[in-house]
Order: sequence, then structure tokens, then C-alpha cells
Amino acid sequence: MIGCQQGCLHVFYCSNKCEQQHWDKFHQYECPFLDKIFALQDFGFNDEVINYARLVMRMLTHRLQEVLGMPYDVSMEDIWIGRSHFDKFAMEKKNEFETVAKILTEYILTRLIPHSIKDNHEFIDFVQSFLPDSIDVEKIEINDSDLWLTEMTHLCLPLDDAAMMEVTKCLLIKVYILICIEEINALFHITFALEGYSQPPQTYAMGMYPSAAFVNHSCSPNLARFPVQEDTDNFRVGDVVFFATRFLKKGEEVCYSYLEREYELYTKEQVDVDEIVKSQAKRKQRLKDEFFFDCDCARCFKESRGDLDTSYMALVKELKCTKSECKGWFIPSFEKHMRCEACRMSL
Repeated sequence: MIGCQQGCLHVFYCSNKCEQQHWDKFHQYECPFLDKIFALQDFGFNDEVINYARLVMRMLTHRLQEVLGMPYDVSMEDIWIGRSHFDKFAMEKKNEFETVAKILTEYILTRLIPHSIKDNHEFIDFVQSFLPDSIDVEKIEINDSDLWLTEMTHLCLPLDDAAMMEVTKCLLIKVYILICIEEINALFHITFALEGYSQPPQTYAMGMYPSAAFVNHSCSPNLARFPVQEDTDNFRVGDVVFFATRFLKKGEEVCYSYLEREYELYTKEQVDVDEIVKSQAKRKQRLKDEFFFDCDCARCFKESRGDLDTSYMALVKELKCTKSECKGWFIPSFEKHMRCEACRMSL
């Protein structure tokens, strides 16, 4: 494997060409700042926090390229229309977001301000327009922001100017909003390659897919999704593919499950009513805690009364891998047949 040309220990590549391409597009900006991201571990934050901080940092790097007129796949405007639910997170999570937002705003101010910006007016214009406007800015207060702004002024701002401090504070809040949007809308990619098909799937990547984020949830979905893990003529690694899990009626809303699809209750020979009700209540609470809505899908209604859902039962029978101990589900392959995502057995 090839390391970073500057010697940082956070990225590795398959070839010198891959390393150079990544340097030219992203890593030249991110390299000096990754130590600050990984230093979040020293403040007691786990890998999940570091991972979403890196994702939002990549979104900000993409935004610089968009501002400078370079080609981009997804615009910040597309991402920005996602719901942030900034007011619904627990206080512990809000404090975490504030810490990350300060680090990432410093990233913008110290790494993404173009060298061509020479005076205060250009600086203010750039900072004001870097992220889209939001009516929520005035509703959010960041703890210790005045102290942080003073530190930023001494560190990277051209002059101790009240106007520049105000636009920087606004930028900080916008980054906070962007983090909230990411937390609600990002999609995770899973794999079984790390621990084998008999173990639960492991998350290996995450990304923002604005169009996919607008697909609603159902606990008995008629859609499923999977990430592309090898390039083909029509798809690239990292693309998200949706496929119908059953025949769809004209005008029917398509939905997929925001949570991993469970199957245990639906593969048992006998299940008691209490077990069904408790399982549904646990799933409903998780959706409330993570996505801030009360699920009222048909499966939730039936299971809350102690009945299994026949539609979901059919989905499990049709798509759950039947191989002993395998925890995977069948997905379409590019060879035009169904293949288990975990053990790779074909139908």
C-alpha cells in the first residue's frame, strides 16, 4: 500500500496514481488537518464521531471546488434542503456537534480560504457565501462561541474586525446545521467481508446521497438498497442501488427500511405475542431516537397488536439467505441473478 506523500498516517492508497489523484482533489487540503480530527479521541469521542467529522470535512472540501467552479457530483444546495432537526437532539449530542463544528469551521478558515483573497471585503464575501443561508441560524446558540471567535481571530482572520467576527460566527452555526443534516440523512454502507457471513454486517463507509434521503421509511419495505462495491459499465464504487422487493402497483409509494432488516421473529416456528409486541416497541423507539418520527406503517400496527405482518413475512421468505448461519440477504448482481450479499450464494 502507498502512504501519503506528506507522511501523514491517516490515508493509504493502492497505487501512486491513486495517491496523486486524491492529493490533487482532496488531500492537499485535508492532510494537515486530519490530526485535529483524530485528536477527538483524546476528548473521549469514539470512531463514529471521527467518521462523521471526516465526512462533513469532505463535504466542505467538495463545496470549495463547487465555489471555484470545478466539476462536482452533488451540490451543497441539494444537501442543504435536507431536514436538520437541530432542536431535537439530546444535549450530549448537541455539545458533541458544537465541538466538531468548531474544528470544521477552523478547517474552512485555515485550509479552504483561497490564497487569492487579499482583503477584508473579499474574506467576508467568501465566508458569507461559502454555505447557503438558513432561517435556522438565528435560532441556534453555540456554547463558548465568543471565546472561540477570539481565538480564531488571533489564529487566522486578517484583522480583529467586528464584521468578520459576525460572519465567522454565522459560518460556525451553518457548519453545525450541516452536521445535523449529515446525522439525519447520511447512508451507511455495510460489508460481511471483515468478519464473515455468520457475523452481523459491519459498517465500512458512509456518504451523502440527497436524492436517496428523500425516500421514506417503512418497516415492511417494498425497496431495498445496496452499495456498489466494484466498477461496472453503468455503476461506480460507492453508488447506491435500489431494487423492488416485490411487484409494485402503479402510484404506490416506494419505501425502504432506515434500520437493518430483522428476520429472527419471522423465521421461528413459534413466537409468543409478548415477544412480537416488545420487538415492535423497541424498533419504534429506535426510529424515534435516531430519526425523530413515530412509525405508523402497517407492520408496526400489526405487531403492536401481537400479530406478524404477512407482507414482511413474504419479504423474509423471498430475500433472506437460507444458508445455515448466514446473516445476509439476496440482492441483484450485475450478472442478472440474485446473490447473497454475505456468503455470495446465488439463486
